[in-house]
Amino acid sequence: TFLHLWELHWPRRAKGQFAHSRYGKQLYQRSVAYLDSQLGRILGAVDPEKTIVVMTGDHGEGIAGAIDDPRPWVQLAIRAAYRMTRGLPPRIKKQILSLGKKAVLVERDQQEVAGHAALCVYDYLVRVPLVFSAPGLVPAGRQVDTQVRHVDIAPTILDLVGIDPSAFGLQPSLLPTMRGVDCQDRPAITEALQTMLHDRLNRLVGLRTGRFKYIAAPDNPNVPQELYDLEADPLERRNLAAEQPGLLEELRLQLDQLQNGEGGRASLTDQRMSAEEEELVRARLESLGYLE
Repeated sequence: TFLHLWELHWPRRAKGQFAHSRYGKQLYQRSVAYLDSQLGRILGAVDPEKTIVVMTGDHGEGIAGAIDDPRPWVQLAIRAAYRMTRGLPPRIKKQILSLGKKAVLVERDQQEVAGHAALCVYDYLVRVPLVFSAPGLVPAGRQVDTQVRHVDIAPTILDLVGIDPSAFGLQPSLLPTMRGVDCQDRPAITEALQTMLHDRLNRLVGLRTGRFKYIAAPDNPNVPQELYDLEADPLERRNLAAEQPGLLEELRLQLDQLQNGEGGRASLTDQRMSAEEEELVRARLESLGYLE
């Protein structure tokens, strides 16, 4: 059974008793409490000794306060937003920017949490929890610090039920990692589509290793490349692209090999879906609540 839980997506929900402030000062906190209660109901309805449970998130939430954020992508997005209101009367411009901020931001403690409309591939959006519960198959309570990916979930589920993932052309499962046998970081590709930079929609792609992250807009050379040392700079504030061109090129080539090698994919610029494929995608998005 696959469940796509919607409580933390806009419009956020905190129903019944969870709408009260005792469950959190902000709507985001109350929504988390409500979601937790629903997860408890679901898990309480299954036999924990005979059920494999996998929980993860599709993405995180953006932290605002971007005006002073030095990262190239953030500053380009800010300038693009202001250009969109250029030429408008000051009163209307102020109202539009104010409405935009109210539509995207909610306060969380001393910060603001932005909806994922602020598309990027920084860690606060792409680093998410992943929990496996499989009594008798994986050690209980083990925390794995190794970098893994969403693409590792399906082969791991197959492996847990005794099916060889390689028979389906899938990558190796995480079962050895969860058992402490294979603890090597797996390079992860992250991607954001429809990101407005330089007055056009772009595709942002990131390669995350266990220590470094490389970010680029492969179809738009005007967008600066980014390189971060995640051990020294976990908030991704200091772009090392100009300081370490050798490492930048090494990661760029690794990303290219992963995307265009066997099992990868080429640039989106020369690919188009057929009418049948577009209708299938539309129907699936509608079933998930993304379209009405």
